[in-house]
Amino acid sequence: MLTVNLSCCKLQSQELALTNFGFINNSLYSKLKKNIKSNEVYGEIENLILILKGDSNIGKEEIALNTCQREFTRIQLREKIQITILDKENKENIFYFIPLDSIEIEVSLFIKPDKLIELSDEDIEVFFKNEFCNHILTEGQILAFKYNDILLKCVIKSVKLADFNELKNANKIGFTRSNKRNNDNSTLGPEHYGKHIDDNVTKYKYQHNNYPNGNVYENSINDKGILFENTICIFTSTNDGKLYIESKKVLKQNIIKNDFNFEKLGIGALDEEFKTIFRRTFASRIYPNYIIKQLGIKHVKGMILYGPPGTGKTLIARQIGKTLNAREPKIVNGPEILNKYVGQSEENIRNLFKDAELEHKQSGDNSLLHIIILDEIDAICRQRGSSGSAGTGVNDSVVNQLLSKIDGVYSLNNILLIGMTNRIDLIDEALLRPGRFELHIEISLPNKEGRVQIFNIHTKNMKDSNKLSPDVNILELAEKTPNYSGAEIEGLVRNTVSYAFERHINFNDLTTPINADDIMITRHDFLKAIKETKPAYGSEDDIIDGLLSNGIINYGSEYETIENTCKLLIKQIIENSNTKLMSILFYGKYGTGKTTLAAYLAKCAHFNFTKFITPENLIGYTEGGKISYINKIFEDAYKTPISLIILDNIERLIDYSRIGPRFSNTILQAIMVLIKKKPKKENQKILIIATTSEYQFMKDVGLVQNFLINIQVPVLKHKNSIRKVLTDKNGTDYIFPEQ
Repeated sequence: MLTVNLSCCKLQSQELALTNFGFINNSLYSKLKKNIKSNEVYGEIENLILILKGDSNIGKEEIALNTCQREFTRIQLREKIQITILDKENKENIFYFIPLDSIEIEVSLFIKPDKLIELSDEDIEVFFKNEFCNHILTEGQILAFKYNDILLKCVIKSVKLADFNELKNANKIGFTRSNKRNNDNSTLGPEHYGKHIDDNVTKYKYQHNNYPNGNVYENSINDKGILFENTICIFTSTNDGKLYIESKKVLKQNIIKNDFNFEKLGIGALDEEFKTIFRRTFASRIYPNYIIKQLGIKHVKGMILYGPPGTGKTLIARQIGKTLNAREPKIVNGPEILNKYVGQSEENIRNLFKDAELEHKQSGDNSLLHIIILDEIDAICRQRGSSGSAGTGVNDSVVNQLLSKIDGVYSLNNILLIGMTNRIDLIDEALLRPGRFELHIEISLPNKEGRVQIFNIHTKNMKDSNKLSPDVNILELAEKTPNYSGAEIEGLVRNTVSYAFERHINFNDLTTPINADDIMITRHDFLKAIKETKPAYGSEDDIIDGLLSNGIINYGSEYETIENTCKLLIKQIIENSNTKLMSILFYGKYGTGKTTLAAYLAKCAHFNFTKFITPENLIGYTEGGKISYINKIFEDAYKTPISLIILDNIERLIDYSRIGPRFSNTILQAIMVLIKKKPKKENQKILIIATTSEYQFMKDVGLVQNFLINIQVPVLKHKNSIRKVLTDKNGTDYIFPEQ
């Protein structure tokens, strides 16, 4: 290739600087033109390729470059530089002239104005192509560009070259030069790009894959291309608040990072929840602002994540910030907002929004997203007025301040608030309406597929380190851990590892060396850990086993009728999709086995969530405390697919006394409401079994009528029934007479 050595100098005028040409002496320009076949003289300087033009004011051994060109190439004035002359008609240079399919250009201002300037990308594109058509543009290159007397600084952020296959298709390519300054409308036909493609593809791929140090972008040819009239130009503005470009090219913004992956983030069983979050919260932020204005909608500004403890609410909120190209999330625990000084709590709320407000003033709708995460939001956003007349009303003021910031007169459009709570019912309803925390996502207990994902996450390092025995079946573990939350599965895995550690420790001599490389986590370790680790939303098997310690005796047809009826009812609620609620009342005299029968049915049903509410559980509770305790168990039951609640000795739960008679009407009314309340979700069912020895009283107060099925558990009346019970339990110790 032809090369020349010249000294760098300044341009003679600003008008020449805006052309993006390199200027050399007229005589040298004429000599170079004679040595090439193409109409334009292209010169490569470092990683920059310029169109060279002649100028009589330039010295014979000089090349004049503007400030942007010198800044990009890091060339100083009067510095000697080598320039490689490129001929577009030479097949050796063909890959320097690959057309640009698309180009992204970041635009800013050389001179900062007093107020925000708004421009349209469509108008800028027309001027830009007229000025720079047939110029070879490089990633990172800086261009000075004047539009309507506004001096713009354009930085080439990325380039995408045309596809080789398209270049070889003559029908798809017609590159027309439309540079008004050159006044040259010659057509660059497909032969200029396609005729040498086949011969040089192999060479190009070799250069592409075998560039020194493996870096194809340093002084390479695949980060630059030639601009023509069909190139897609995407203009964006910087976030300095001085220039805003309204883009009408519906292209996906990089709001979500390219390496986004659920399992890498340590999140399992929440795929559907994430889909809902991204659809409702981030889908609108992918599209240009002008589309949002045309549709007349606003972005979602807040969401509430609620559900049982340990299901991953806080984890989701923290990891959302890692998946987005946004400002660093601000993570605040709710109680940290509160302060002992008057007005300081409200100021803490204002400080959370300060950065978002500042950027919104500078950049408007073009500002980046600011994420604010409020953990345990129920601590600061309770119903206003719920604290009564006592105190300073700090909670009310905090709620008011938060409302004004989210959806007040000067509301922001560049914020996303994420609140987490276990008690969404405690939060002020004004915060939950559309325009504020309008998206409510329940993070429920994981199903079997979700538990498989969670087990895979927490055993990944074991598998990678070959510490997990081949006999461990993740699917089996997921089936054996119903109603386990993500945190409980993590704890179960830790417990499992402790059993593996235990096998390698000599407790008789703790100084014995341990061979850590021999540690292996086995299926037996997991099974022991499952037996020991009980979920908060699981079955109370210990209570059931204690009530059934003496077993169940089939004393005759009366018992068989009761058992068969109950099993049919259990089968109905399990198999019938229309049966969402089933309530059964066992009544009879003291000692007839009502509680034991209820425990036996719980054992037969194998429901994953089984809870007993007994008078012993409520000793020492106030009336309000008892209602809260009972209500919480019912609320927990609604969080599982199918559940069983046993209200044992129900007359004692309502503080019944025969003298008077006396009872707690408040607790009675609460129980009557709860046993009639159907689960809200389609896939949830609940079975309620209650026992009482005061049937007539329960009937008088109207509680009996609230149960769907009333079953009497009779005393033993027949001699054969009594004999059956006596001989079944004591047949080997005593001899009973026939009569």
